[in-house]
Amino acid sequence: MIDSPCSRIDPEVMFPDPSDISGIEFAKRQVCGACYSQVECLEWALRASSRSEYGIFGGHTEEERKKLVKARQLGRPARLNYGTFPAKNKRLTTAV
Repeated sequence: MIDSPCSRIDPEVMFPDPSDISGIEFAKRQVCGACYSQVECLEWALRASSRSEYGIFGGHTEEERKKLVKARQLGRPARLNYGTFPAKNKRLTTAV
């Protein structure tokens, strides 16, 4: 997917506001529609280890992907375990 059309445009195009119908249609039809990796991209976006709640992947919006997850009975996304949190007095207060 490195050479896909979406890798050569502004990433904001692939993450339109849900109320931006023309932006969604542009991403789905013009960008994803011209992509040779559309099926692989959608399958990647549906995997539990890489599931994204936002954006257009494989020509599908987040709502359309949620319906596919439910229809395919794919279950919940995998939770990532980053280990235990440090004690409150050991946490950083600002970004380094």
